Amino acid sequence: MGTRGLLGFIVAGKRKACYNHYDFYPDRLGVRIVMFILALTPEQRRSMIERLKEIMWIDEEFDSPPSEELIQYYTSKDFHLDSYEKEDKLKSPAEFEQRRRTPHSWSELLRGMQGDPCLPQILNGELKHLIDQTGFESNWLCCEYAYWIDFENQTFEMTVGQEGKWTFDQLNEKGRYWRRLVDDELWTERLIEQYRESSTAQDMFAGVNANPTGSSHHIATNQPYGEDDHTHPTDIQDPNQAPDAPKESDAFPYGAFFDSLGVKVALANSNTMEALIDEAASAGIDNQTDGRA
Repeated sequence: MGTRGLLGFIVAGKRKACYNHYDFYPDRLGVRIVMFILALTPEQRRSMIERLKEIMWIDEEFDSPPSEELIQYYTSKDFHLDSYEKEDKLKSPAEFEQRRRTPHSWSELLRGMQGDPCLPQILNGELKHLIDQTGFESNWLCCEYAYWIDFENQTFEMTVGQEGKWTFDQLNEKGRYWRRLVDDELWTERLIEQYRESSTAQDMFAGVNANPTGSSHHIATNQPYGEDDHTHPTDIQDPNQAPDAPKESDAFPYGAFFDSLGVKVALANSNTMEALIDEAASAGIDNQTDGRA
């Protein structure tokens, strides 16, 4: 199964996107898209704005199939061949010709234009049609990544899989290592996930989930429960009262507090994990889920 997603463009404030079936993760297609953007001169960026305005977006459900003239035009440029088929054609032209078939639908005709290969063809003006699959973005089960390029405002955006928005200048600072920009957006959340996945965190959350009173703020302790005393008073965090901040000496080496999940969460070592979980609970994090609000 491929890594499916969308490559979209924002033109005059409107979004249109085309489908891609393979290798859409940031370290692959994301890098290629970014490197295309960074290779453009200011004049070429302005040209992309005008070329994108000329693109005819096809709705395969309602629009007519491609004409014979368009089929001949696009097949002469191999726009119907993906990278593997182009390689086969180069290796064995005669054999490839024998099993070649003429495309009839827009999907068949523009198959080779999925993903970043369409970008230079838009720039040089040879590609005038793209298939509109913008609605695929809302298919959370199948759409794994979505990238959006806005040449007018010079921004690059991700809206599915991982989210973020960056200017072309920010991309230029990272180059092909632009993925670090994505990592910077999510590093705090991943640190919290790492804590929850640790054995210490798992034990603590097991105590939370086992709380017979239903309180989301109970933390497991070494004191056994009594028959009539299920919750120790010190184990309850008042939801209307902000928890005490851990001492600076107890703080996680990377710093004291960072914004994450809408609350200042203490990134603490194992001695202050209880404070971390209390604070997460105060923010309304469901302990039965993966840790996101």
